[in-house]
Amino acid sequence: MPRLDEFVDRLKFLQQQRRRWAGANQISCYRLFDEDVFPVIIDVYEKDMVCYVLEDPEQEQDLVQVVQALQAALGWTDDRIHIKRRHRQKEGSRYERLGQTDQLVTVREGGLKFLVNLDDYLDTGLFLDHRWTRSYVRGLSAGRRVLNLFAYTGSFTVYAAQGGAFETATVDLNANYGEWAKKNLALNALEGPNHRFYRRDVFEFLKSETRKQWDLIILDPPTFSQSKKMEGTLDVQRDYPELIQGCLKILSPDGILFFSNNYLKFKFDERLFPKIRCQEITSLTVPRDFHKGIHRCWLLTRETAPELTLPVLDKGV
Repeated sequence: MPRLDEFVDRLKFLQQQRRRWAGANQISCYRLFDEDVFPVIIDVYEKDMVCYVLEDPEQEQDLVQVVQALQAALGWTDDRIHIKRRHRQKEGSRYERLGQTDQLVTVREGGLKFLVNLDDYLDTGLFLDHRWTRSYVRGLSAGRRVLNLFAYTGSFTVYAAQGGAFETATVDLNANYGEWAKKNLALNALEGPNHRFYRRDVFEFLKSETRKQWDLIILDPPTFSQSKKMEGTLDVQRDYPELIQGCLKILSPDGILFFSNNYLKFKFDERLFPKIRCQEITSLTVPRDFHKGIHRCWLLTRETAPELTLPVLDKGV
């Protein structure tokens, strides 16, 4: 464990570096710290900071030092530091709601606005590690029918709509996330009859969606999910072939499928998808502010479709 003054110096250096990089990339929310020297992950959401710590009585003193370091290095006050404790999960267990403030804060990313909740849930409503993936979706959406599966709060939908999507469908089983997604779309004045929302189990949606083809599909399932509203469970390693096959059945001939997940031990077997071009693009989608592995991402197209070459979006600095 480093001394407090060493941690303060490290945070000062990282904050100066991140602010320069964020400004060049139109970013106001970013990961500040995820190194192993302290048992904490720190994310910045404009004027607020979220600290994720492992719930461990033996590390409470470490947490005190982290808060002291944030105040000393960056001048953050207590009311702007949001502490979230993670417990060690057993397989199949779920994180419960942490609070009941229902307070939503508006943050900006890529010229768009999003609502985040910094206290009530383990996640805030905006996955910062997928900012480049969202930008790719925006750049490919013009005139396309876009399907967003496991949509969470609809950030991919917002990017697609702003990119000129002809039509979008946002699918998530959680009613709260569906309403949140609608608010995000409205916040950017992008709502309209061509943007529809479905509270559905994704497996069931894919089985029933047989009358329409989609030009761009985002498939970003959780590693594991267990809900009273769905039959059985979702395990991404076990279930990804069925999910991808379901998407390919409704993908237009020149369509594009983005598939990602955050299971770091995930194994992808492209032999399961004959005549499909499978390109891993993780090196393009994971931002430089995430030191640790956070997700993996693939771009899937038919072999008969035009090949896609995605540009590097990170401007460096």
